[in-house]
Amino acid sequence: MKSLAHNLLLLICCSILMSALVTAISLYGSHRSAQSTESGLLAKDLMSDIKPAPIYLIELRLVLSRVVEGTLSVDQADAEIKRLSAQWHQRVDYWKAALPPELQQNLLGEQYQAGMAMIKDANDLVELIRSGAPTPLFEKLKAADKDFFAHQKGIESFVKASAEYADNAVEKAQHSSANSTQWQLIGSGAAVLLLLVVGWWVHRTIFRSLGGEPSEVAEIANAVACGDLTCEVKVRDGDRTSVMAAMETMCQQLTMVIHLVHESSNQISTRSSEIASGNIDLASRTEEQASALEQTASSMEEMTATVKQNAENAQSASQLANTASRSAEQGGAVVAQVVETMDGISSSANKITDIIGVIDSIAFQTNILALNAAVEAARAGDQGRGFAVVAGEVRSLAQRSASAAKEIKELIEDSVNQVASGSRLVNEAGKTINTVVQDVKRVAALMVEITHASDEQSSGIEQVSTAISQMDVTTQQNAAMVNQASEAAESLLAQTYELNTAVSQFKLASL
Repeated sequence: MKSLAHNLLLLICCSILMSALVTAISLYGSHRSAQSTESGLLAKDLMSDIKPAPIYLIELRLVLSRVVEGTLSVDQADAEIKRLSAQWHQRVDYWKAALPPELQQNLLGEQYQAGMAMIKDANDLVELIRSGAPTPLFEKLKAADKDFFAHQKGIESFVKASAEYADNAVEKAQHSSANSTQWQLIGSGAAVLLLLVVGWWVHRTIFRSLGGEPSEVAEIANAVACGDLTCEVKVRDGDRTSVMAAMETMCQQLTMVIHLVHESSNQISTRSSEIASGNIDLASRTEEQASALEQTASSMEEMTATVKQNAENAQSASQLANTASRSAEQGGAVVAQVVETMDGISSSANKITDIIGVIDSIAFQTNILALNAAVEAARAGDQGRGFAVVAGEVRSLAQRSASAAKEIKELIEDSVNQVASGSRLVNEAGKTINTVVQDVKRVAALMVEITHASDEQSSGIEQVSTAISQMDVTTQQNAAMVNQASEAAESLLAQTYELNTAVSQFKLASL
């Protein structure tokens, strides 16, 4: 089919190519004819433009005659010369751009040079007349006539060349048209011949691809579509690639496949019956397993609740132990502060003792000084009597100060002894509290371990419970799948019956 499509595509492409070739030849011939015709018309237009003016300067010659005769004023003649000169230059420039090179040389040759000289003579003649010198007028007029005749001769030569060019262009257009027609006929004939060859080749290729007539292929295809695989397929000797050969192979393969399908459907029917019976037994055992798993799951849930309760109690005890540990630590800290306070009191008492010693020393020295003062007052007699009284009072005060300092020192020493005894007791209480703190911490650590163990045990039981629940779900799903399998087996039996019915519609040849 791929080669057939390629052949048809080749036929279409050849048709388009030949049509394009004939069209191109026709367009090329038409273009050449149009060019030749345009050149001929251009030459004829030039001749129409030359006769009369503006290319032909005959009007300029008449203006010169009239101005010399006096029938035209100098100003009018000057204006006419300028107008005619401008028109002549304008037309010469136009045809210089429009004409082919061979006519351009003739246009700018003798007639152009003579025309330029004649225009110059005309301007000179007008200037002479304007200046009032009549003697050289006729000489200038003769010079202008000489240039006019040369211009006229150039015009005649240019007209002749243009006519010859126009005739050649028309002849060339006719020749080009004839050649174009000839090439069109040749191209059309070649196109028809090529299309006939390609068409014959495509027809031959299609026939070989089908391997027979299209009606025979259609008849065999309809028979196969109706289930008749006993039809005879005629294939040429050595043909292995045509549609007919493929149809023969298809009939043979279909016959073999349908025989295999028929045998397989019978075996599937038998196996489906066995599967359905086995599924019934499996469904019964699966239901019993599901019931046992439900009971196990219920027991695991009760055990999980008990373990969770133990874990919660252990966690509460751990919290209480932590609270007791913190309280004992706080008591230890208070005792340590008390010890530090007692040490401070003992240190302060020692300092007071030192201060009292200093006071006692000062009182002793004051007593000695007062005694010396009394002695000196006695020596002074009546003059030192007042001083002796004061010295006696000072000595009396010094003695009382010494006696009071002694009593205070004794009291402070008793206080220091009591503080030292209290410090020892407080240190012993602090040690005892530290021991209690360490014991409470060990109890709290044990409770934490018990709590962790209870949590791990609870987590393990929950995992076991989850696994049992999943097994229960899986078992229930298996039960549902067993039911589905039973239904599928029954459906498979029904489909096997339908398959046997469908296969029986084919007419098979014996293998």
